[in-house]
Amino acid sequence: MTFELNARTKEAARSVPPERLFLLYHRVEQAMQGLKVNANLQLTLENVCLDIKDSLYGKGDWNSFPKRRQDLPF
Repeated sequence: MTFELNARTKEAARSVPPERLFLLYHRVEQAMQGLKVNANLQLTLENVCLDIKDSLYGKGDWNSFPKRRQDLPF
């Protein structure tokens, strides 16, 4: 799978600390391992999405996206 990075994607990637990216990578790897042993697909995807949201925008309430959040271009 290949894709081109536009300027907004590159800027978003530069603004995230490498430690946070490694943590997200680890969470995705854990989810993939869970799927290999028959974990619930919907719940697994929801958890990965929530992990990404929490990592980028912070943990909080149900609707915790900040008003001035940066939209990701994908």
